[in-house]
Amino acid sequence: MTTELPTTFWANALNYGNVVIKTAAADEGFTFDLVANPHAVQREIMKRLSAFRASRQQREATAQRTQQAYVLGVYHELMEEGDKYVKSGPTGQASPQPQEGRSIPRAGL
Repeated sequence: MTTELPTTFWANALNYGNVVIKTAAADEGFTFDLVANPHAVQREIMKRLSAFRASRQQREATAQRTQQAYVLGVYHELMEEGDKYVKSGPTGQASPQPQEGRSIPRAGL
């Protein structure tokens, strides 16, 4: 985002200019023309954009924690029902075996 100040006497005297917003997309972005106090407008836009990004990041982190808690809950439930889902493997160690229609969560999901 940039601020363009016209180089005329009146633009400088009255403190007005253009605020240009360019996005990462291929388009040209957009311009607020002849804005009073363009530096303050630019600061306010950046402040709000930063707050929006922080809020979005917080929502994503909360959703991820909720999903992880759910997966751990399902895993814990399956471990408590061990006799239904776990058989002894050829080495004598327990290996997970889901019943029909159920699956055991895998790491990284």
